Amino acid sequence: MTYVDVLIREAYDLEPLPQSVARLTALFANDDWSLQDITKTIELDPALTAKLLKLANSSLSGASQAVTSVETAVVRMGPGMVLSLAIASAVRPEMSVAIPAYDLDEGSLWRHSVAAAIAVEEAKNFCRRPAPPESFVSALLHDIGKLVIGRHLKPALVSALDSDPERPRPLRGIEAESETLGLHHGKLGGLIARNWELPQGIPAGITFHHSPEKAPDEFRRTIASYVALGDFVAHEIGEQCGNNDEPRLTRATVKCLGLTRNCFTELCQSTAARLDSVMQQYEE
Repeated sequence: MTYVDVLIREAYDLEPLPQSVARLTALFANDDWSLQDITKTIELDPALTAKLLKLANSSLSGASQAVTSVETAVVRMGPGMVLSLAIASAVRPEMSVAIPAYDLDEGSLWRHSVAAAIAVEEAKNFCRRPAPPESFVSALLHDIGKLVIGRHLKPALVSALDSDPERPRPLRGIEAESETLGLHHGKLGGLIARNWELPQGIPAGITFHHSPEKAPDEFRRTIASYVALGDFVAHEIGEQCGNNDEPRLTRATVKCLGLTRNCFTELCQSTAARLDSVMQQYEE
């Protein structure tokens, strides 16, 4: 059995999403989703209900009046934030573990992922192209493939993936993963998202976050571009994600989103300013 076979099998065997979260993803995947159905699904999960109301009433959401109902919270937060909160509640424990193969300490992967998601949310204030709702969840899960790869990397493979100064630069990062393992963490993460039956834009955003220009259409290129931006911002503010990951922000991505250099600096500052507060909201 090849490494590709092992990794794909492991991706499909990853712990499934809880029933309430799976139900939400299925509802949001339908363009005609009903607010009533969303509300009922959340209300059947007391823990998720409590977290949603807490977030809707936090200073982060800018609530001027107390939010006391799930329906009001969903309207205030929007589908992207609601789905990301639900998924975050399910995946945070798994994504908080240390991954030695990527030189990631406990909590580093999760913190990087949250930073990328915050950057995507903040980017609406700095980018001319609106972010599809799927962009936030895609950013939150963009490196989930590293969980699976990290379980199987042996010392020789870690050495191949590491940033060896004598190794040709084009073979670092996802190129090294593809060469050594047969696929990279973005593609593996996309397979996980498909297996969880997340809305179609999310697997694409994860798969192509290192190469948005390769996404098959404008909708998915936009999502992947936002994830690429979030990933890059997270690294820029000091929330790196591994010893071999060097995200790039290409001119094509910047042009696609309509982002200027001055706006990028402000985006980094606003993301860094919110990170600790948002981390606390997810963890309580």
